[in-house]
Amino acid sequence: MAVPTKLNNANLASIATPANQQSSSSSKPVQTPTYNRNGVTEGIVHIGVGGFHRAHLAVIAKLANPDTRIVSMTITESGYHYNENTHQLEAHNPDIAADVAASDLSSPRTTYGYLYAGLERRRKAGLKPFTVLSCDNMQKNGTITRNMLISFARLRDADMADWIEKNGAFPNSMVDRITPRTTDADKVSLADEFAVEDAWPVVTEPFMQWVVEDVFANGRPDFDKVGVQVVGSVHEVEKFECHKLRLLNASHTAVSYAAYLGGFEYVHEVFANPLFHKYIYNMMHLEVKPLLPAIPGVDIDKYCDKLLERFSNPTIMDQITRLTLNGSGKLPQFIMPSVAEQIMAGTHNFRRLVFCVASWFRYLNGTDEHGKAYEIDDPMADDLKARALKGGKSPFPLFDVKSLFGDDLRGDKKLVDELTACLESFYNEGAMATLAKYVD
Repeated sequence: MAVPTKLNNANLASIATPANQQSSSSSKPVQTPTYNRNGVTEGIVHIGVGGFHRAHLAVIAKLANPDTRIVSMTITESGYHYNENTHQLEAHNPDIAADVAASDLSSPRTTYGYLYAGLERRRKAGLKPFTVLSCDNMQKNGTITRNMLISFARLRDADMADWIEKNGAFPNSMVDRITPRTTDADKVSLADEFAVEDAWPVVTEPFMQWVVEDVFANGRPDFDKVGVQVVGSVHEVEKFECHKLRLLNASHTAVSYAAYLGGFEYVHEVFANPLFHKYIYNMMHLEVKPLLPAIPGVDIDKYCDKLLERFSNPTIMDQITRLTLNGSGKLPQFIMPSVAEQIMAGTHNFRRLVFCVASWFRYLNGTDEHGKAYEIDDPMADDLKARALKGGKSPFPLFDVKSLFGDDLRGDKKLVDELTACLESFYNEGAMATLAKYVD
């Protein structure tokens, strides 16, 4: 077997040469950039939750650089400090409060602190603001980012807030591509198959969709020439977002906690199980699909079928533990809106959606069905676990968290009764036996 070539700028040419491909008869061809990269400047800065401080402690200078025109973000739902019920910035959050009170923002704690500091330098230099492009799984992600950043700015400097409000741009977007965590096995597989040593490869599925609102403060690349659906209004993006969040993300969330408690490790294994497969099929078609807006040219039934096919893909080895992260950010975004709309419509057709909520409540006690403890990866983990342990079979200590569940939900007797019965079943009979009750 040939020694893998390290992936870096200096080796790009040799990685793509025929000689390299002939070094190992089993290695596959590698596509590399064909344009001259030497004269390319950094026009987009990305803020991501992975390795945030490692990647971005020097970002403020990059944000203020005249070459930077777009700042994209994937900081997870909880990174926005957005109260789903009040639609306000969580100004009392300790990190937000610290950034608001800081005499200078040389070392911010929050994304808003970084964005503010970079924009403040640009304003003083007479530059246009950069466009802030959220790619997170939230409906109206651009609008939320705009409102939260302006709220943050207003707590520090009203003039700065006015400047951002007047000149800034915050496109709404929807990104759809399943991307599991990178593992050491992925690195080994890449070296074996392609003879390339990549320190951190990104593994993803073949499917890809990106819809973005055409609102930019300082120009944009020709996204539409490489398959991006660039649309003219937030309402168009919102419909695509609604389909994706309520079907794809909701399905992932709906299976994750019960699957973890049931001993599953990978997503494709879950969807190979007839009970889980039928549960999600029925949840999508019977409880979620009737609530979704129509999109010209989009067949929702085919979209649902495609989702089940994507979920069943064994190649990407998507881990259940990835889906269990940050439930406090996911359920209010992906599950509860459908529940609330069912209540508003008076149909109360939400048994399978409620199963998801109950599975999360059971998961939050931090011990599996064999008595083994596990860590809960969530910004609200300490409070949520304490409430789960206090409540046990009763949902109310958790259901009383007003930042997650509104009074309209707590006040609905049918919802409370269904949630109580389902949670009791999780404790008394276990995840898989409870699932069997909620498939049909």
